[in-house]
Amino acid sequence: MLITESTTSGSLSSYLKIYKNPRPSICQTWLEQILTGLRHLHAHGFIHGRLTSDNILMNSNTGEIKIGNLVLSKLQDPASPPLDDIRAFGLIALEIALARLVSCDKLRPITRKLLLDSSPSSRDRLARMVAKVEDRRYRSLIELCLAGESVERLAQHEFFRVPMRESCPESRAKTGPEAVKKIKVVVNILAANCMKTVSFIYDASKDSVEGVIHEMRSLLGLSEKQLETIEARLRDECMISQHNQNSEEAAAAEAENE
Repeated sequence: MLITESTTSGSLSSYLKIYKNPRPSICQTWLEQILTGLRHLHAHGFIHGRLTSDNILMNSNTGEIKIGNLVLSKLQDPASPPLDDIRAFGLIALEIALARLVSCDKLRPITRKLLLDSSPSSRDRLARMVAKVEDRRYRSLIELCLAGESVERLAQHEFFRVPMRESCPESRAKTGPEAVKKIKVVVNILAANCMKTVSFIYDASKDSVEGVIHEMRSLLGLSEKQLETIEARLRDECMISQHNQNSEEAAAAEAENE
């Protein structure tokens, strides 16, 4: 018998039906957690075999997600990448990226059928769907997944680097108000007479404090007191990050004048 952690907020697919355009930092966090789970399974000689967005479960207590429906199978060849899991991960990434355009329920059967069909027309159609993903690194990650890249290599992909835009050759790193800043926020809150940890990435270039708190209110079902605690910590982290940025810019300016 396999005992797993209780989750209270439904599946990733059900979430994407309501929130069709999640923040990029949230997408990155989700995919990183899913990949971490797959790496753990594969490292212990197992494959999931039935990975879909219906089996990715949301945890309202921590803001984390878990891989569910664990009908595990042993890896036949530990040296060979488990293609089913890796390609399924790529399709989940594609569903998240295109959620604002088409629902998971409609997209999933199409992409799976195209993936199983090796004909040139099916490959071209799947490639056109992947091409709709705007972010170059996100698109590259999906392409590597569908090609069967190993989870260890995927974990080192530039998509997961923070901040993402700093490693992008298409745009130079910026400073000042336009600088891309990603802040990891970890908050301990009291819930049901015990401490729970809420962890998330705040992208100062795209997110607003009010927007993040509103999204948490809708997704996590936290009390107003808990949300106030998270908001206070988030504003403190933003203030510290801005102070550090100002100090770095002042030091750089002083060095140029010498």
